Amino acid sequence: MIALHGTWKPSETIDEWGDFFIWGESSTASTIKRRGRPPKLSASKPRPHPFQAAHEDLKMVIEILEIINGSIISTNMSMDEVFLSLPTLSRSPQVSPDLLIDNGVEETEEPVGLIPWKIEGLSIPPEDAISLLSSLSGAWIEHDSTVIGTDLKFWSNVSKFALELLSKQHFVPGIVVSDNGMVLPRWQYILNDEDDRMHFSMLTSSMPPVCRALLQNMIPNVQEAFLSDFLNSAINGCIRNWMSISEIKSKKPGISEVWLQSLTTGEPLQVNKSILKNLSKGLQSWEAPIHEIEKSGFRTSFRLEPPNEEDPDYWNLRYFLQASDDPSLLVPAEKVWKESKDTLHFLNRKFDQPQEKLLADLGKASRLYPQIEDSLHSPRPTSAQLNTQQAYTFLKEAVPLFSESGFGVLIPPWWKKGESSSKLGVTLNVKPKDDPKNSKKLFGFNSIIQYDWQIAIGNEPVSEEEFENLVNLKEPLVRIRGEWVEVKNEDIAAAIKFFKSGKSGEMKLDEALRLSAGLEESELGLPVGGFNATGVLSELFERLSGKTGIDELTQPPDFVGELRPYQIRGFSWLMFLRQYGLGACLADDMGLGKTIQLLALLIKEKEEGVEKPTLLICPTSVVGNWYREAQKFAPSLKVMVHHGTARLKKNNFHFEAVKFDMVISTYALAYRDEDMFKEVDWSGVVLDEAQNIKNRFTKQSQAVRKIESDYRIALTGTPVENRLSELWSIMDFLNPGYLGSAEGFRRGFALPIERYNNKEAGMRLRSIVSPFILRRLKTDPTIITDLPDKIETKVYCNLTKEQATLYEAVVKDVLMRIESSEGIER
Repeated sequence: MIALHGTWKPSETIDEWGDFFIWGESSTASTIKRRGRPPKLSASKPRPHPFQAAHEDLKMVIEILEIINGSIISTNMSMDEVFLSLPTLSRSPQVSPDLLIDNGVEETEEPVGLIPWKIEGLSIPPEDAISLLSSLSGAWIEHDSTVIGTDLKFWSNVSKFALELLSKQHFVPGIVVSDNGMVLPRWQYILNDEDDRMHFSMLTSSMPPVCRALLQNMIPNVQEAFLSDFLNSAINGCIRNWMSISEIKSKKPGISEVWLQSLTTGEPLQVNKSILKNLSKGLQSWEAPIHEIEKSGFRTSFRLEPPNEEDPDYWNLRYFLQASDDPSLLVPAEKVWKESKDTLHFLNRKFDQPQEKLLADLGKASRLYPQIEDSLHSPRPTSAQLNTQQAYTFLKEAVPLFSESGFGVLIPPWWKKGESSSKLGVTLNVKPKDDPKNSKKLFGFNSIIQYDWQIAIGNEPVSEEEFENLVNLKEPLVRIRGEWVEVKNEDIAAAIKFFKSGKSGEMKLDEALRLSAGLEESELGLPVGGFNATGVLSELFERLSGKTGIDELTQPPDFVGELRPYQIRGFSWLMFLRQYGLGACLADDMGLGKTIQLLALLIKEKEEGVEKPTLLICPTSVVGNWYREAQKFAPSLKVMVHHGTARLKKNNFHFEAVKFDMVISTYALAYRDEDMFKEVDWSGVVLDEAQNIKNRFTKQSQAVRKIESDYRIALTGTPVENRLSELWSIMDFLNPGYLGSAEGFRRGFALPIERYNNKEAGMRLRSIVSPFILRRLKTDPTIITDLPDKIETKVYCNLTKEQATLYEAVVKDVLMRIESSEGIER
């Protein structure tokens, strides 16, 4: 086992670049045999770390990371060494907690000290470090023999923050002057909004101490300085490698043109002192507002308030002073102007020069949003009145500009992430095409249903007359039924087209499921804001959404034994989805009885008159176990085992298989006998240990997908072992097309969740797949009460005389080795 570590290695001079240093810590003991007590450690001459991974092993791990994450950095790697100050006990470095191993050191009163150790590893440029570290997923790595250290996980989060700053263009060009007078261009990050400053603060406070253990450190050994140096170097390297010179142009020739080109090439600026002085002065003046915002203890804030009953035609943009470290602390402009002193005291807080600060900020804000300028004609401005069009412009355009300029902005709660939460959309109404008394059994994933669309605001349907009234207002924000709604021109055009075209038709059940889950947009170009089902479909969608529970069935009379309450619930859940032809993944923890829950389902099928067989695909090692379990708990089922060299072939197989209730076969034969399996009309196809199809490209995975049946079931204790693509593969077998294409799933869910830990995408994926996955753990409170008490049985195995002699000799040899060893070797 190798724990992969990393640290930022700053440049020793200002005219050079730093590197990111990666090294590995092995869990195996040192191969160097020590005799007697190890030599005394010296701080002036650090000794090699005894457990560092070899270069070959380290390169292999990096190459695996490249394959997994699609990044290519190995061509820019170079061998390097650093000195790290690490916790040391008994003259040996402490084992990293990431390895989770027992280092075998006895408890001792000897204190743990920080001792420098020589570490050999690999260095990569900062821009390559960004590519590698930001690609580490939530699972961190698939390779069983490697774990990612806490320090590398931290730098992974920092790299994602650097990419976030780059994507928001939160960086500025600048210059630095080296000790020998060389003028060097630099790209530098800026923290010019509240989210950035909060993120930077969180990273600073969470930096593990080992990230600052580097001895060859030419910058202050504090979290802020170390983090800033890495961010500046990484952002500077990324911009220079990702941007071509042709993209950076100056409007007029001169020092600005030379400076911009140097920012791309990294070459020093060859200018005289007077030009350099003017350039530096201009940059300082340009960046001053940004740095002023970062250093100030309070800032000017704006709050947009919708119209009230007294003045229904105007919005009110109020002015406040806001504490930078406590956004909830707001001082109204009215109170600021009433203050006669240079210092304002409010709720145990002190604001220096509040009136000057407020007036100066309002002047700056008026250049970003001119509607504020009229209020400045008043000697004591407190707010600005806006019409609806101006308020909409403020929400769409001014809010992001104000935030990036360091102002606080408070907007109505219905406006989220730049658009209204209640939007013009459509509601989908569905009903069965035919609704006989026993229509349930006629339904399946490909069943045809009837639908019609209806224009809606959020979840509320809107009549054609109400919509015409909205259009006649010709306002981007309209109030309907007490809610403010954004009405875009393109949405109006789509709605008009909707009223002119057909609003009803037929679709398959799987398409309706995708629309209800938000996996697909309507054909009208409008978002689906609501979903209504009638008839037998109402029960299906209400139970899939969790609004109503699934009726529990009674245990089949022919089942030998007694199903526990949670097993009854699982069997009932399988039966519910089976009657609609929907695929189900029973993902109970190992030992909770997935086998008998499925057998109960097959018995229930037989009781209801189903005569078609069910195909069970399982690993070869459990074929016999399935047959024995079926004989024990479901003797009424006729079971056929299709396995081995004596198995039936071609027509003989089809002739015999239809006589049985369950046919057991293996994943290997699913591909070899694919043509035979495809000829049988199966009631269901069940995959045991369904993680065997997690790779959609394997032959066995592709073969089982081609076998037609009325329903499909997957049994697995681990629906996701390493990557979300495994979940897609299983779900695509169960309900083909439900999660869309593999590439679409990767873009929409896998990358946001694994790479960027997007919680919103994670919650959305959970809501989409949860109707088709039943996951119970032994630790669940509802399961523990159903389980019997743990039974332990001791089984003794007596040794022969020769075995006992050999065992005694081995024990004595081990004891002698322990007594003669010390420290980590012991």
